[in-house]
Amino acid sequence: MVTASPAKTFAIKLPRLLNLPKSNLSAKIGAMGKRKETSKTSINKDNQIVSWKHPGGKFLRLGPETCTDSELLAILIGAGVPGKTATEIAEEILKTYQSFRGLASQPLERLMKIKGLKKVKALRIAAAFEIARRIVKEITIKK
Repeated sequence: MVTASPAKTFAIKLPRLLNLPKSNLSAKIGAMGKRKETSKTSINKDNQIVSWKHPGGKFLRLGPETCTDSELLAILIGAGVPGKTATEIAEEILKTYQSFRGLASQPLERLMKIKGLKKVKALRIAAAFEIARRIVKEITIKK
């Protein structure tokens, strides 16, 4: 016997319970269960096979220098949104602004226009760039 997932069942029953017209709510909730959590593997400096699911795992197991710009940005973003992983959001950001340098000069409001970035995630990115600016300032003053 085939049964619907709890999320799908909830999505189907919720509009009825609330006496709402049928909408695409079941599609939205169904998409939440379809996260792309595929394992990725690499070989570390000791020739051992290492796997991870999120760029943070790669950072921890293989080191920060092995991460791409989009993977580092995905670590700051944290979690994705239904239908879009943190890495996909990060790739879109870098495609839009071409580089970290292009991204660093953007106001929060512009960052929040990207699907998947709301105030908190945009704030994390802005804070990371502010920390980087302060480090550069500290280094240049000491020279």
